[in-house]
Amino acid sequence: MLSLKIHNIMDYVIALVLILSPFLFGFSDVEVARNVYLVLGIGLAGYSLITKYYYSVAKIIPVGIHMILDVLAGIVLVFAPYIFDYRISINQGQMIFHVVMGLGAITLVAITRTRTERAKSIEELSITSGANIRQRRHV
Repeated sequence: MLSLKIHNIMDYVIALVLILSPFLFGFSDVEVARNVYLVLGIGLAGYSLITKYYYSVAKIIPVGIHMILDVLAGIVLVFAPYIFDYRISINQGQMIFHVVMGLGAITLVAITRTRTERAKSIEELSITSGANIRQRRHV
């Protein structure tokens, strides 16, 4: 599982990758494709800056809403060439890149541990601590 802190850092890196992708992967001349990536990249950076997590400037939106937006962005990336009808304007590698980026966004959400140690209940912490103490005694 990935910590929420790492997910938070990756959000900013992925936002930059989304913004740069049309230029790096040769589809900046396909206006619609370029705009999909720019909007999703700027959007990701924007809603990351206002999510209630570590590296944000305003803690406004809950992490759960952020994760839903990440999944929706992933779905848009996978299906954008069909939804916005530019699949014939990009090559097979660029189509695969859309799918990889989209499924990557969804996977990132799926493997992120959104509950931190602080968010665990006292009961969960005492059970965990008790188990660790018992294990140490038997060693």
